[in-house]
Amino acid sequence: MGMDLLWLVSRTIAIVYGLIFLYSFLTYTFDPFLQNSLFLQMVFIFAYLRLIKKARLLYMKVALALLAIVSFIPLAYISLNYVDVAYRAGIPTQIEFVFGVVTITAVISLTWVLIGRLLAIITLIFILYSYLGYYIPGMWGHGGYPLNMLIGYFYMTREGLWSIPMSIAATYVVAFNIMGSLLHRIKTTKIIIDGLSPLSKVKGGPGVVAVLSNMLLGMVSGSAPENAALTGTTFKPLLSSYGYTPERSAAIISTGAAGALIMPPVMGAAAFLMADLLGITYRDIVIAAFLPGFLYFAALMIYVYLDSSSLIAKGILKSTLKVERQSNFNLIKDYGHTLIPLVVVTYFILLGYSPTRAAMYAIIASIAVSLIKRTTRLNFKEFVEAIHEALDRVVFLGVAIAAASLIYSSVMMTGLGLKLSLTIESLSAGNIFIALVLIMASCIILGMGLPATVAYLIVAITIASAVVKLGIPPIAAHMFIFYFATFSTITPPVALALYTACGVFNSDIMRSGYHAIRMALPAFIVPFVFALRPSLLALGTPLEITTSFIACLAGFVSAAIAVTGYFFRHISVFERMVYGVISILILLPETTYLTDVIGILMLIAISTANVIFYRGELKRSPLKI
Repeated sequence: MGMDLLWLVSRTIAIVYGLIFLYSFLTYTFDPFLQNSLFLQMVFIFAYLRLIKKARLLYMKVALALLAIVSFIPLAYISLNYVDVAYRAGIPTQIEFVFGVVTITAVISLTWVLIGRLLAIITLIFILYSYLGYYIPGMWGHGGYPLNMLIGYFYMTREGLWSIPMSIAATYVVAFNIMGSLLHRIKTTKIIIDGLSPLSKVKGGPGVVAVLSNMLLGMVSGSAPENAALTGTTFKPLLSSYGYTPERSAAIISTGAAGALIMPPVMGAAAFLMADLLGITYRDIVIAAFLPGFLYFAALMIYVYLDSSSLIAKGILKSTLKVERQSNFNLIKDYGHTLIPLVVVTYFILLGYSPTRAAMYAIIASIAVSLIKRTTRLNFKEFVEAIHEALDRVVFLGVAIAAASLIYSSVMMTGLGLKLSLTIESLSAGNIFIALVLIMASCIILGMGLPATVAYLIVAITIASAVVKLGIPPIAAHMFIFYFATFSTITPPVALALYTACGVFNSDIMRSGYHAIRMALPAFIVPFVFALRPSLLALGTPLEITTSFIACLAGFVSAAIAVTGYFFRHISVFERMVYGVISILILLPETTYLTDVIGILMLIAISTANVIFYRGELKRSPLKI
């Protein structure tokens, strides 16, 4: 009975808040105080429902229910009194001070329980830094803020808890999650996955198809864990029957799923934050991100193909695999119409519409096109389940974003960002490459303990400006940070995509993580390339963009051969070193393209020699090498 009650409450909450959000997306988004407080109410309710569901003892369930009510009241107060709150600009009354303390405590507590201790501790450190800055000597000190003013700033201003990060989550993230859930319900994902099944027949096909499916699904979901769960469960039988170990299978799925955050048009929450922080349209982010995103997946597919070929040559994997599939004609006839919402969202984003409005039009299109065929038709129950699934999925992100908003506020009010930026400038001594390495290290270290969006936000608001001052375009600097923050989904200890994939395949996390990082190694080069070669972000003439793209693709092929040690045959250590040098020459930014030409000529020469040697071996032996 208790579980039935929780089920009913969660679906009722989902449809009420879901319809409110959809109404705001269709008309105009509410005032940030109202929109964001409604979003945090929903997040808190779903978070406490999760905890109540897990609690075994009755008194624990009752205690959590009471905490949920206590945490809800201050948020409801903001929703009902947001005009008066806005006018008083962070000066709290006695009851508002108490409400502020309750809200901040709830955010930190839920962060501790649901996200992890590290983010909760970091949030507390930033809050204490804002309060105790007067006692800190030297350049890191500041005037400090009285507790009354600090709580008022966090709870009652648009620069506090209700700042840019929370606004992004309450609008873009919710809209795209609802869109993604509806697309899954009307079987858009089925046509994507089944349509790629013919590729499973080629060498390394199951692995390549798994990566390619993640790329196409990433255009829909923008969620790494969701992609890992969907493609992992779908391709598990195929990958296992092909001969992949659970660890290698989990690595393929998780590295492919990580790309969901960087593949337009639907990217992760960090991409929406980037657009706001840079003051540009989301369309500009989508255009800039397309070629690097494509190169990321191209590098993964090349690696998987070569690595699989190497394992086939060793007799570990099967060379071919028979796959039963629906004919392409029947697939398009039955499910082709479900791709229309993807066309709609892409079209309106490229026209310059806000992401929220574009997603809303795609949601309407999803409901409309589902009615065309009985197999895709949505009924009211499925619609409610899709809304519930979408809102429930943003709970963890919502809690993390709430903590990140407090961090963001502390950085803004104390000037910490400028201080860290000056420190990076000093440590790098004006060298762009050293500055990029320092930022990469910051992203990876933070990403090991924080969600990708939070890691991006912290690094972006603190040290991105240091790189911009060294001559890198702002969008290239932020995209660099965004990419390395994204890789946190496959780098332990907080690696949501990796953990999801390991759960599906029941594999060892550390061994899977090793394979994932090795597999993504060529892709780790992508951010350095576009940071030092901005034409890859569509910043330049068509000739510059095309030249950079072709050169990078050649460089990644060479890097993948060097890492896997296979090209038609197993190559020697010396040959692998040569391929590694070639990849560096090609990917090394050089205004005259001299190193590109030298590297590509070397690649053609050594690859041709390999092909000739391989054919000679085939003539001498009837067996494939």
